[in-house]
Amino acid sequence: MQRGRTLAASAIGATLLLLIPALQAGAQGVRVRRSIASLTAAQVDALRAGIAAMKARQASDPTSWAYQASIHGTVDSPARPAWSTCQHGSFYFLSWHRMYLYYFERILRAASGSADLTLPYWDYSRPEQRALPEPFRIPPDAANPLFVRQRAPAANQGGTLPESAVDAQESLLPIDFSTSSSGGTSFGGRRLPEPSHFSSFPGSLEQQPHNVIHVLLGGPDGWMSDPDFAAQDPIFWLHHANIDRLWSRWLALGGGRANPTDTVWLDTRFAFFDERGSRVEMTGRQVVDTAAQLEYRYDDQPEAPPPPEAAPAPQRPPAPLESVGVSTSAMELRGRPARMAIPLGATERRDLTESAAAPRGYVLTFEGIRYDRNPGVYYEVYLGLPEGETPDPRGPHYAGNLAVFALKPHAGPGAEAGERPALSIDVTRAIRQLREAGRLQSGDLSISFVPRGITPPGGAEAAPTTAPPVSFERVRLSSY
Repeated sequence: MQRGRTLAASAIGATLLLLIPALQAGAQGVRVRRSIASLTAAQVDALRAGIAAMKARQASDPTSWAYQASIHGTVDSPARPAWSTCQHGSFYFLSWHRMYLYYFERILRAASGSADLTLPYWDYSRPEQRALPEPFRIPPDAANPLFVRQRAPAANQGGTLPESAVDAQESLLPIDFSTSSSGGTSFGGRRLPEPSHFSSFPGSLEQQPHNVIHVLLGGPDGWMSDPDFAAQDPIFWLHHANIDRLWSRWLALGGGRANPTDTVWLDTRFAFFDERGSRVEMTGRQVVDTAAQLEYRYDDQPEAPPPPEAAPAPQRPPAPLESVGVSTSAMELRGRPARMAIPLGATERRDLTESAAAPRGYVLTFEGIRYDRNPGVYYEVYLGLPEGETPDPRGPHYAGNLAVFALKPHAGPGAEAGERPALSIDVTRAIRQLREAGRLQSGDLSISFVPRGITPPGGAEAAPTTAPPVSFERVRLSSY
């Protein structure tokens, strides 16, 4: 009997030794956010259960689906605490949405009854994942809390996102997190002295793929195209989890990339609600390390972060922009291919086209953007594309994308009264490739706009022949 007890004790001890790593991981409390494509059926069921429970709650309950969506934006009145406080078009965009997702995930986990539930992300950059994830479109009825009809029809039918819509590589190239220049480019957006619900100059990641995916999934009339309704669509949360993941990816590239050190970014407080319905506040300083501070990481991140660089590179002052040329008239896009030109002087044309010219960077800025209704498409932008040549986002003429989302006239801090929204694309790579290939024409710089929408399943790409108009007062080419 004694020998049996000893063997049993040994077996238990061995089992505990095997469990120690798992117990330690649990004690650390670092959960893993996984790709929606890798979730088990049970994990998808838990996600559905949490969302269904939130949707069943009274809209006045801060832990309800309706209330949480209204924190991002709403047209309902009277306004309740924390409603319509999302940050767009400035360097608060990434930090505010990370806080928002963090508390939403806690509410969702509690509502689901699954202690292991984490918010999945949708990695639409992978060719096999460029259709809306199946759990969000099948079954297409009210029994599925992940399905909503207020989307672009092609999205719910399983159509695929265009290749140029999902690529984030160019967006990860900027070294500086923010800029103080209205025409400059940065990863995170323009610096502001205080929060603003909508500002006018988003960073590279907010423009691509964030804005583009919103516009495509929503179409002209769906929820995802409008910041006042976007968070009502369950796919919103997976889209933003992917954007949050890409922020971590950007930092991991190193090379001087770092989060802001501005006191205003670090210490500005934003209000949310936790899983008990209690009001809470959080600052940028509290969200710079997701594993240590928020107890989550993504499944493609290492468990232990790489050692920091020997000395973080200080943020560089924004390079002064020098205007190279500006269009002479306004432009309106209506869902069809369009073309315009920027006149260039002799000196500017020589600097742009000659391979012996001094190396410079170039930025294309669309100034004074106006639209009343989202067009539901985005526009690929090409430089110097010859008439009749097929536009190819893999070719040297491709410069970037133009998508309008959450762009509204800004009269808040850090802007002139009534300042019109603008979008900037760093076109240095495109100009250098065209110059090296001898494909820059000697005349004015032509700019082509090619509309793109979701490709319907089993069919050819079908961008609409018409779309709600988007206009801009001018297009400016600047150098730095």
